[in-house]
Amino acid sequence: NITKKGKKAPSEADLNRDGTNLFAFAWQLMHSVLPTKVLEDYAEFAQVNCLPQMDPNDPLSMLPPLKKPGSLKNNHLEGMYTVKIQGHELKFYCVLVPPSGFIGENYSRATHCEDHPHVYAAQWTVSRMPNIAEGGNFYFARYGVHVQQAQNTLIVWKPSEPHGTSLPDINPRKDDNLFCQRALAFVTSDKMAQVWEEYQ
Repeated sequence: NITKKGKKAPSEADLNRDGTNLFAFAWQLMHSVLPTKVLEDYAEFAQVNCLPQMDPNDPLSMLPPLKKPGSLKNNHLEGMYTVKIQGHELKFYCVLVPPSGFIGENYSRATHCEDHPHVYAAQWTVSRMPNIAEGGNFYFARYGVHVQQAQNTLIVWKPSEPHGTSLPDINPRKDDNLFCQRALAFVTSDKMAQVWEEYQ
């Protein structure tokens, strides 16, 4: 929007709607393959802390609070998201998305551990161009596992365990770098529940 003259910047509502639709699409793909204990970990965290799920149609949609931790049994709130393809809007009914997510490009960080409010984190690498083997890969340091990144790669890990990513194989001083890796991650700040409680 900065480089194209005459193009209207999207409103905050449009950005929120488009962002939650993107995360909803990603979550549906992940939801179909993730183990039950990972899905329940996300849902229980949201319910115990009365956090709203991402929903493009209702920004304050919430799961009812759990009576006790561990009592969740396929109690996932459902909603709807929209995908635009060649000017057509396609609507899908879906399980609503966890309360927090991030989008990254060419992300890298040395081996580290994180304080995380739920046990698991999940990342979907949506694009990697060119699709080369070197750089930008994920490491489970505790287990000595190297995940060679590629487009459409799903990684699930425990943030409390040592993990990290290698640097992309590019020269940051050159303007003609073609390497670009983008990913969506469902990770949460350890302060989110406290901030939401204070906001209420």
